[in-house]
Amino acid sequence: MAIKARERVHNKQMSGKVSLVICLIIIAYITAYWVFIQKHPVIARQFSLISVIIMIVCLILLLRFDNTMYDLMLTHERLEIERRVTFYHNIVAEIPISHIIGLWRTKSFQEDQLVDGKTYKYTVSPREIPDFKFYTILYHRDGKTCRVDFQCSDSFYHALRRLITK
Repeated sequence: MAIKARERVHNKQMSGKVSLVICLIIIAYITAYWVFIQKHPVIARQFSLISVIIMIVCLILLLRFDNTMYDLMLTHERLEIERRVTFYHNIVAEIPISHIIGLWRTKSFQEDQLVDGKTYKYTVSPREIPDFKFYTILYHRDGKTCRVDFQCSDSFYHALRRLITK
């Protein structure tokens, strides 16, 4: 099984300065929280619950959009997409090349009526990143036509396009 193309798609839009600002905000928040519960012990429990909920939501968003990566591997037989989040990783899609119907830029995809199966999204950001554009694949799976939206570079797209058109 020869590898035609391999790529890691990641969202590295957060700079070191932004990370430092986030750390400073968290330290200021913890300090303000400590002062607040010392002065108002009666409502400290409700404030604590709301604070924990806010922090959990922020952590989930941070993990989703900053720490999620996709490893794309293209061979002669299949396209394999592996999701990596911090220490966890698993193969989320294995699409045989022979099952692929077509490949489009997501912006120009007009074939929604053909999809009668599930739609999967394997993207690292809600908007296009200059190096990784959005693409759509239609493929057959269990007798249905499924759709996959993913991000990849232009070179990976061209390698996949050449393999599909053979």
